[in-house]
Amino acid sequence: LGLAPATPSMAGSWLFVPTPEAKSAGLYPPEYIELRLVEDAGVLRGRYRARYRVADKAISPAVAFEFEGRGSNQEAKLPWTGAGGSKGEVTMRLLESGALEVTWEAHQMGAELGLISGTAILVRRLD
Repeated sequence: LGLAPATPSMAGSWLFVPTPEAKSAGLYPPEYIELRLVEDAGVLRGRYRARYRVADKAISPAVAFEFEGRGSNQEAKLPWTGAGGSKGEVTMRLLESGALEVTWEAHQMGAELGLISGTAILVRRLD
């Protein structure tokens, strides 16, 4: 019996790796991003933690939220909740390169959250 090819999955630990292009992209470029994602019977559960370079405003550079919901192996659009009552939506898309494109936006600001959106390409951390 041959094994079926492994279906690409978004489950795993993902990290932001700065590139020259990424440094210039966006108003507040990420300095650090870690995304942990587990998949259980089609339900994705994850935690997003990041720090952005914010030079011109007195807002927190930290972003942290948790999310859960159903998605495919290649794509998911899920609601998230963060500290201080912040809420929003995160979109994750597995790219052909094997990297993960993550875009998030806040629909409701919390006591802590300063930034309202972000996007980055993350690479899978191999343990």
